[in-house]
Amino acid sequence: MFGIIAGLLSVSFICASYIFSREYVRRHKDPVKLAIFSQLVMSLGGIVLLILYLNFFNINFNKKLILLLIGQVATFLLGQSSFFAVLRRVESSRASALLGLKILVIALISVCLGRDLRTMQWIAILLCTAGSVGMNFSGGKMSFAVCCYLAVSVTSYALCDMCVTELMKMMPGES
Repeated sequence: MFGIIAGLLSVSFICASYIFSREYVRRHKDPVKLAIFSQLVMSLGGIVLLILYLNFFNINFNKKLILLLIGQVATFLLGQSSFFAVLRRVESSRASALLGLKILVIALISVCLGRDLRTMQWIAILLCTAGSVGMNFSGGKMSFAVCCYLAVSVTSYALCDMCVTELMKMMPGES
């Protein structure tokens, strides 16, 4: 039940953040400043959560963990900055739907790293890709610049998710 509630809250906060991000970029025309401010807010929240976490678990801060943390932060910051640039030029509902392309990018990176995906996984990936692209047809054409920003966003977020997955595997605890 906790996982379901946390998931619903997370989705609600993500939707709200898109709306507020869009308004900020529309008013101030500075996606980089928004990315910096949002990183500072998330850093403060992360430090508080880390302090709470360290009260219950012992974390071995080795080289792999530190590199994954740096990779996660760097790819997230790049993805967020480029996504804010997309939001400056495209409606947030279209832009957020296109983030579903991240699943395709994760699959392609995984294949390049030598992982095999089953037929059902490819079907799910293609359905998600079709859904993401299909939801985008509600608006007009996107410029080449928007497509480039979107490609950077999707790739960066995919790499960030891969770092997070590896970080989660390193965390102590039963589940």
